[in-house]
Formats: sequence, C-alpha cells, structure tokens
Amino acid sequence: MKKDLIGEILKIKPISKEGLQVTLTRIKSRKNLKTVQQAACYYILSQKLKINVSSVMDDVTRAVINNEQPPRSVLINLSRNSISKGKGSKPSLPRVKWVAEHYYSLANRLSDFYGYLFLYENALRQRVDLDMEKTYPNWWETKIKNELRETHKYAEDRKVEAAKFPMISQAQNLKPYEYITLGHLEEIVIKYQSVFVPSVFPYLHFFTGHMVIVKRVRNAVAHNSPALSLRDIQNAKHEIDILLQHFSAVA
Repeated sequence: MKKDLIGEILKIKPISKEGLQVTLTRIKSRKNLKTVQQAACYYILSQKLKINVSSVMDDVTRAVINNEQPPRSVLINLSRNSISKGKGSKPSLPRVKWVAEHYYSLANRLSDFYGYLFLYENALRQRVDLDMEKTYPNWWETKIKNELRETHKYAEDRKVEAAKFPMISQAQNLKPYEYITLGHLEEIVIKYQSVFVPSVFPYLHFFTGHMVIVKRVRNAVAHNSPALSLRDIQNAKHEIDILLQHFSAVA
C-alpha cells in the first residue's frame, strides 16, 4: 500500500493541506522530480521530520537529496543551452560605462524570463474568456461591467489611450479583456471561482498561491525596478512554469 506522506507531514507540521500541496508542487518543479510523492520525500528529509521514508524512497529522490548527478532531462537542457550560446546567439547589450555589471546580468536573465511571462499572462486571458463565455455569454458586458466596475473602467480607459496612438495598429483590434492586467485577471478568477475551480485549477489557493511571486516580479519588471534579484526572477519563472504545465493538461 502506498504510504500517505502528505498525511504524515500534516500530523507534524502546522500547515494547511492546500499550502502543503502548493509547496510540494514547487519542489517537484524546481528539483525536476516526477511525482508529488518524490517531492514529499524530499520535503521530509530537508525539513528533518521524524517520518520514515526508507520504504518509499527511490533513486531519483535520493540523488537529489545527495546532490549527485542531476536527472537526464536536466543534462539535456544544459546541453541545449550550451549549443544555443554558440552560433546564432543573441547579440550582447550595448555597454554603458556607469552602469554596474549587476544590471547587465539582470537584463540578460529578464530577456529569457519575459517569454514565460508573456505566454502565461495571455494564456490566462484566453482561458478566462473561454470559460466565462461558456457560463455567462457576453460576460464582459453582463458581468464585469456591473460587478467589477473598476476593472471595466480600466479597460475602457486603456482603449481610449490606445486610440491616441494609431501607429500601434494592433491596439485597435484588442478585445476589452486584453487591456486588463494580471491583477485584474486574478480578481476575475477569485470573483467567479466556481467557473474555474476545479475545471481549470484544482482549488483556488493553488492559483492564488503561485500568483503571489509572479505578480510581484511582474510589477517590478514592468517598472524596471533595480531592486529585482536573479533569485526573484528564477523563483517567478518556476511559478509560471508550474502554472503553464498545469494549463497544458486542461482540456
């Protein structure tokens, strides 16, 4: 019989089941593990909890714990990255003599991170539209206009601003929900959570928990904040990666 590691952890740690599941999902992604059971083993050992995992520990998890050779998928990614840095790699940024090297490191890392952010934010927009339209036809006018008035007004204001810059031609073809921010999209999911849980997200905290770091880093990126660190970017990328992997499994 498969050992209930989550249940064992909850007996010891003062944490909610939902919070633990979010933590284990993050560990699974960051450590390149295949199952939540492996992540639970890693969590137990890293936290030094008094839970016997010898009967369920496998070689993959043991290797991660012991900092041995990384899994093959990681080696493949490293190989691809080394190849991509050769012929056809992106040009270096222009050098400005008074700008510290730290800013160049951030700029290079942000160029990789932005693709994740762009894809996730637009995937969420389209998912919100698809599911809201199924439940509430013409949802932007029938629901958002009346129940989330600030969000509706924000989109209308952005549309008016876009009309002042006709040189950005595609801005004239956007749908109302394409003008709103990531924070607005989160508000819609929370307000109409019965539309998205569990059909898109297993539970609401799965979504809002992963969104915390994503939103903070996204806002810092939008304002070109020098307070960003490489760790911030890496953490946000992991969170987005988890959400994108989850999206890929949604019908």
